[in-house]
Amino acid sequence: GATGAAGTNGLDGAAGAAGATGATGATGAAGPTGATGATGATGAAGATGAAGTTGAVGATGPAGPTGPTGATGATGASGSIFDYRLRKTTNESVSSSTALQNDDNFVFALAANDAVEFRGVLYVSSTSSTPDFKFAFNAPTGASIRWHCEGFGTDTSTAYTNGANITTLNATQDIPLVANVTATIEFQGIIVNGSTAGNFVLQWAQKTSNSAATTVNVHSFIAASKF
Repeated sequence: GATGAAGTNGLDGAAGAAGATGATGATGAAGPTGATGATGATGAAGATGAAGTTGAVGATGPAGPTGPTGATGATGASGSIFDYRLRKTTNESVSSSTALQNDDNFVFALAANDAVEFRGVLYVSSTSSTPDFKFAFNAPTGASIRWHCEGFGTDTSTAYTNGANITTLNATQDIPLVANVTATIEFQGIIVNGSTAGNFVLQWAQKTSNSAATTVNVHSFIAASKF
């Protein structure tokens, strides 16, 4: 026969009471480390601490080795009153010649622009009154000179000679001689050199050529000092 109409659903029954919580499961494995976060701002600098006390001075170490000697300094100016002191220790003679020749002893070096005062004494003799004596001074080209002299005999027969003021290199002063009398000739002057270095030298000869020698005797001398 025909199916009957469906019946209505019955009402839900009331919820049952909650069941008891189950036991906690085991902790799972740690997950991977996450990415590093951005660096935070630098904090303010802390206050400076107080200075510590100074430690005791250590013992002095041994002296180090001596260093090498430094270069020698330039030579200082001479401290002597006289830069040149020249004395004739043996007689020097010339005969039969009126040509000026350099004295063997009376020569010294002049640097460029040197200014030198000079003075001295010559003891001159001959066995004859004929040859007489003449002398001069020579120096490098460009030098200027000024000098004079006096000549004295040892007896009243020998004329006194008062030499002129000479301002030329190689200009001669004549001194008369008396046979067998030693004349004393005093001279003094100044030489101012130019830019050329060289020698200052006393030159002398017979005034009149004669076989009787003219001699500049031992102990004649010259002294000179630089300005």
